[in-house]
Amino acid sequence: PIAPFGVRLRLRHPADPGRTRELDVVAGHGGVGLLVEVKSRLSPEGVAAFAASLEDARAYLTPFGVRELIGGVATLYPDPSLVAHATRLGLLVFGVGEELMEPKNPPGFVPRRV
Repeated sequence: PIAPFGVRLRLRHPADPGRTRELDVVAGHGGVGLLVEVKSRLSPEGVAAFAASLEDARAYLTPFGVRELIGGVATLYPDPSLVAHATRLGLLVFGVGEELMEPKNPPGFVPRRV
């Protein structure tokens, strides 16, 4: 099985059904999931908090066959300092470009997998 894909998914924790989490954008294939947090404004603290929450988020997706999770953040026009900060944390960064949304990380960037 592959991860569910879609926007604004509300999932229950597999080990603790009383816990739920809303995931902004999710896609997956071959045991690897991509989770993107979408914000109108990104802050360094918000980016760091999202990076720290990826392992917990992966638990919500394990019933769908996700063994590894890649994180990303998206906003219309990410500030270069936030792109650098998110890149250091291993996150993909998406912003408006010629093809609507495009990665803003430097060439050769490899995202962290949790």
